[in-house]
Amino acid sequence: MNNRDFIQIGSIIKTHGVRGEVIIEIIIPDLFEDIEEPVFVEVDGLQVPFFIEKIKFFKNNRFKVKFDWIDSEKNALEFVNCIVSLPAISQLIASIDFNENYELLSGFKVYDKTHGFVGDVISVIDNTNNPLLEVNYNNSEILIPIHEDIIVDIDEENKTITVQAPDGLLEA
Repeated sequence: MNNRDFIQIGSIIKTHGVRGEVIIEIIIPDLFEDIEEPVFVEVDGLQVPFFIEKIKFFKNNRFKVKFDWIDSEKNALEFVNCIVSLPAISQLIASIDFNENYELLSGFKVYDKTHGFVGDVISVIDNTNNPLLEVNYNNSEILIPIHEDIIVDIDEENKTITVQAPDGLLEA
């Protein structure tokens, strides 16, 4: 994966204590609180996976984190000022609380692999484990499920979402 395949969620701002813990300042706290996959720390331009042993809210969008293999303040110091990221598509789909962070995808332009431009995202609806993109399509609103089988790509930089719409969804 290259750096475009990741979404920056924060950075390591300092060490905490002598056991290798670090303080990470998070841009989007909801992406981080219940993280189950590794986070990626940018080291010399490469995204390196780091598994979290322990995480605790610290204050003001900051979290105290203990990574699996960093066990001293000296080791932790090497990562201060490094960017912390998550894989873009899987984490946006799996981890965002869309009711609280709908602004992340609102306004994105939606393109279908077959039909081309679909419309703009009006909002994101969290429908009990079935989040939906509400999209303005041909002067009406359609709902597109946010699911890894449908969402092909989310390009945060260009604010676009590419989908493979289910049969019949975009038929007039």
